[in-house]
Amino acid sequence: MRLFSVPFIVIFMVLSGCADIAVTNGTYQPSEIHESDTIIVDAEVANLGTTLINDAKVSVFFGVGKTAYALADQELPSVNLPPATHTTIRINWPPKPGWGNKDVRIWALADAGRDIDEVDEQNNSYEIVNKVRIQPDIPFVCGNNMLIMARFSTMQYQCFDIREHNLSQIKSTITNTTGRILLYGFYAVIDCAVELVVKCDGHIRYLDAQQHEFQTNYVGAGTILHLDQAQLPNPWNLVYIAVYPSINELEEDCGAGANACAGGSLIAITEWHLNLAGTYSAIVISEGAGMYWYTQYIPDSCQPLEYHEYQHIINRLLLQSHQSWFEEMIARLFADNVVFPLSLCPDIEFTNIFHEDAFGEVTAMAEPPKLYEINSERPLDNFARYYAAGDSCREAIIMQMNREALANGQSYLRKLFQILRHESLADKHLIAAAILLASDNDANVRDFLLINSCNVTN
Repeated sequence: MRLFSVPFIVIFMVLSGCADIAVTNGTYQPSEIHESDTIIVDAEVANLGTTLINDAKVSVFFGVGKTAYALADQELPSVNLPPATHTTIRINWPPKPGWGNKDVRIWALADAGRDIDEVDEQNNSYEIVNKVRIQPDIPFVCGNNMLIMARFSTMQYQCFDIREHNLSQIKSTITNTTGRILLYGFYAVIDCAVELVVKCDGHIRYLDAQQHEFQTNYVGAGTILHLDQAQLPNPWNLVYIAVYPSINELEEDCGAGANACAGGSLIAITEWHLNLAGTYSAIVISEGAGMYWYTQYIPDSCQPLEYHEYQHIINRLLLQSHQSWFEEMIARLFADNVVFPLSLCPDIEFTNIFHEDAFGEVTAMAEPPKLYEINSERPLDNFARYYAAGDSCREAIIMQMNREALANGQSYLRKLFQILRHESLADKHLIAAAILLASDNDANVRDFLLINSCNVTN
């Protein structure tokens, strides 16, 4: 009898002495949230178990895109609950800069760290609201010149939220006197001639829903691009794409010889960029005295934007102060002319791929070149010297960064990117120190930088 009674008693005590914390209800206010408001969240927390719960942390999460925001652990409210009791916790949360014009999901979670041994771990979370739009403080009125380019401001505009209108609705609403349209979503807006509405609609839906998500994940940036409100045209934290009808007009605004440009939160492209889908393009990449060339076919299902220019936007907004040559180098590394579109458009095709070396010898290739590989080879010395402007330290940094990128792949680039986001890089020596840090203080990298007059000890 004694052999069976001991296990029975133990099992009974375990089952009868378990806690069970649960979030059973939740509300938020105000019902219509503006970017400058404070969101007030109340969550009801209950103890459905049979033992006392002490100092249980309760979190409230705000999900924007694929990023969840919450208070730090030390700021979280905690509850002490006897069995069969409940209480309500309150969290006040001001929306972060850049949340305006975005949808936010709000949910509460008790014991996020799983510190409590519970009967049921599945009732700890409660979804307070699946989707609520955070209204921007600056109201959007079509034609108020806050989003309209000065060049086109005399034309009649119509504006459409692509989250509220499909293409058929947009086309049926356009009037005969409308010259240009604005189509906007969560992250981007496109400004184009009314006759390009079909191309522009596909372009902006692709960019807003796919490319932004891919771009931020690709470089390890945050989901929200907080664009400076002082930079017009930009009241709603949107990347603004202006489609110019001719290369001549774009050159007038972007400079002679430009076929695209980026500045502030603005990207300027031509109508040619919208016609890339479903067409063949001849790609030529210079490599010192040699070059690569190949044919690139992008199917109709893809609408790739001028991603090199888009990368400039992210760099300028998220990287700390640095000089333009370094920003350009980062952009070139991230905008891999093969990896990037392949990840976005898996059906893209590359044919007729050739490499011509410095001696004029042409070799057929099975696959197109990768920009970071080209930039990591010695024939790029001319490129490094161009951006270094005669400074041996800068030249060494460019070359070493590319070698490390080739050796360590995207993990190295993400690490470097994160370092640059959090460090103020006022001069070449601080940049050299960041390169060394991203290289895990490799002795060879340090020697290489020191030999080239980069003071990495400060």
